[in-house]
Amino acid sequence: MKVLMNGALGKMGAQIWTLLESGKNGAEIACGVDICADGSDPRVLKNLSDFDGKADVIIDFSNHAGTEA
Repeated sequence: MKVLMNGALGKMGAQIWTLLESGKNGAEIACGVDICADGSDPRVLKNLSDFDGKADVIIDFSNHAGTEA
């Protein structure tokens, strides 16, 4: 299962990201999205609308301001 993590750089998003990276649960990260993304990690986009891949599920721990797009 591919997971899109919205709010990837926040406290809860970072915890879930670490869990997904462990590979123990059969899920993988499709992409992370966070309005605080600075380009230092190409797996984390600044806007949800910039994602053009495929994901089976979105986990959303974002602030409401990050979901306008």
